[in-house]
Amino acid sequence: MITINRRSTKAIKPDGLQLNYRQEEDVYGLVHYVVNGNERERPFFAGGKGVTLYPQIQAGQIASEMLQVQQVYQKCRGLRIRHEFAYITMDEFPDQNLSRMQVCQIADWYGDYYRSGFQCAYGVFESIDRYIIRYAINTVSPMDGAKYLYNEHDILEREQRCLEYVVGEVTGTRRGWFDFRELEYYPG
Repeated sequence: MITINRRSTKAIKPDGLQLNYRQEEDVYGLVHYVVNGNERERPFFAGGKGVTLYPQIQAGQIASEMLQVQQVYQKCRGLRIRHEFAYITMDEFPDQNLSRMQVCQIADWYGDYYRSGFQCAYGVFESIDRYIIRYAINTVSPMDGAKYLYNEHDILEREQRCLEYVVGEVTGTRRGWFDFRELEYYPG
């Protein structure tokens, strides 16, 4: 099973306060979690698009770059970062010996989708029966300052089809064609 999802922007913190991804510390916290994990889980692969990754991936540097883009375009209000994730069950991979390498390719290739207009960082996590790819996406485009605000239902449906295509392409089990022009943030 392949599923793309989005963490609710109205998630509740353990202390009962709403977590709306609207503060600078939310950006730092989410990027740190996606790239470094926490005490219970750590990603076995991390990367990003549109952000500095060398000489090594540093969550603080990535978050600072995202916040700097928001400050340049004076878009520091409202939703500042999005948390999206993809679940891919292990049975999607015909060769289990290649599954870890292939899921890293999927994370990187699917990250290009966000790079078409926005900065993102991602981490690949492994659980008992599935892989989880987590993305932290800046809500302000470094190209022109546009905000990442789209109809939730429409965008999730397109992202789901794109992810299914990418998984099929990488694993050699492609199930049809996907027109990547549907995903372009900037209509031509």
